[in-house]
Amino acid sequence: MKTIIPFQDNSLLEINIPGSKSYANRYLIIAALNKSIVKINNPCDAQDVLDMINSLKKIGLDIHTSEAYYEIRNSFPECEQKAESPIEIHSGEGGTTNRFLLGLLSRGKNTYRLFPEGKILDRPFEDLAEAFEKLGVDFRQTEDFFEIKGNGNLPEKPIKVDCTKTTQGISALLLAGYNAIPENLFSSVKYFNLTRAAVKERESLEFFIPIDMSSAGYAFALGVLYRPVRIKNLKSLDINQADSVMAEIIKTAGASIEINSDGTLISPSKLTGFNFNCEDAIDLSPTLFLIASYASGPSYFKNTENLKFKESDRLEEMLTILRAFNINYTLDENTLTIQGNALKMNDRVNLSPAYDHRMVMVGALFQGINNGGDLANSKAVNKSFPSFFDLLF
Repeated sequence: MKTIIPFQDNSLLEINIPGSKSYANRYLIIAALNKSIVKINNPCDAQDVLDMINSLKKIGLDIHTSEAYYEIRNSFPECEQKAESPIEIHSGEGGTTNRFLLGLLSRGKNTYRLFPEGKILDRPFEDLAEAFEKLGVDFRQTEDFFEIKGNGNLPEKPIKVDCTKTTQGISALLLAGYNAIPENLFSSVKYFNLTRAAVKERESLEFFIPIDMSSAGYAFALGVLYRPVRIKNLKSLDINQADSVMAEIIKTAGASIEINSDGTLISPSKLTGFNFNCEDAIDLSPTLFLIASYASGPSYFKNTENLKFKESDRLEEMLTILRAFNINYTLDENTLTIQGNALKMNDRVNLSPAYDHRMVMVGALFQGINNGGDLANSKAVNKSFPSFFDLLF
């Protein structure tokens, strides 16, 4: 339990945002398949990335880590040592961590069992299961683990992958070197494009991890709703990251945002309501729900369905938070309308969100902007943004 104190200092806050776990995990998989030594600069300390590195070490990869870079010194599947029994890997709760690992392990010949944490086993994996069956890869999912045994083949024939619920499956296959073609690519398109951009760098021997735009989104929210914030290491928007759309969305709604060689300055602004398609940046949606709550007039969020398929049912979790802060909303089929013009709470509001990093961070910002309160599951921020409270509170 963490006690959130209401924000009181409205002076300029200058911060640096950590590196992107989305890039880090993609580059680690690409580097693991490269037979040369690969260096990845600007490492990320998100738990999902630490879980990825520990899992890669478990399968025989030689990875040197420091505060400045990662260095991957051998390759998979060449590093495999023949095992008579399944190799057990504790893979954490990250969606990309587990899916990307499964894609990589399908290139090997040993049998591997991934024991994830959280609700990963409840999330959709049908896309990968169907793809592995077509590829002749043995894969099964139980109540406790994923088991996979590859056949060492990398067929040239393209394989179609259903992307109705997520693009992480097809990303896993593309990163692992398969010729994969998306079907029903309606949501999370920019996350898919991020993978394609990373794959184009496959032959590189050195990578740089950009700042995490998902994490930057919380700084944007603080800046536009309460105090000016300068993100010193955000000197241009990374259009390959879906959550970079935050700047465009809130600027259209009236936000003051300046991007130059000194970084990005976000200043408190009077906002009007806006429209957002949640399929464009599913992870950004909860942060935009927060901003919409204090904008003038209604905001409309379409295609909220896939919010249910994350670390928690984020749609229901966010509705619980909205109700806790007396935010007026309506949910009509697949569209959430937030009325805006919310009044700040005089009373403390205690929150017990699911153990979901994004729910915890948005809940904390709601509490800070209002009159504080106790916040459960605060350690969930370690999954993607361990320095969240240190930087923004």
